[in-house]
Amino acid sequence: MKFIRGFIALLVVLMPLCICSCENPFIIDITDMYMVSFETDCPQTIDSYRTKCVEKIEPVQKYGSTFCGWYTNASFIGNPVTFPFFIDADTVFYAKWKK
Repeated sequence: MKFIRGFIALLVVLMPLCICSCENPFIIDITDMYMVSFETDCPQTIDSYRTKCVEKIEPVQKYGSTFCGWYTNASFIGNPVTFPFFIDADTVFYAKWKK
């Protein structure tokens, strides 16, 4: 009986160490993930979320306008974003429209 209690005590101590030190696909480390948010400038909204890479963004529609792409700046300077888009900081994507 003492052997079983000792074995269980050892397991209780070692299991958390093993779980924390091994690559566990069920544990997500959010310390290297960043907040992504969206300014759609239309009635549709897209929820913010944390990630390292934006694979794609669901299309949005604005009545009477043509969607011209997603930008990472509100001035729409440069080219629209292409996907997948890897990020290294919190990022806001802005939808550009043409009437």
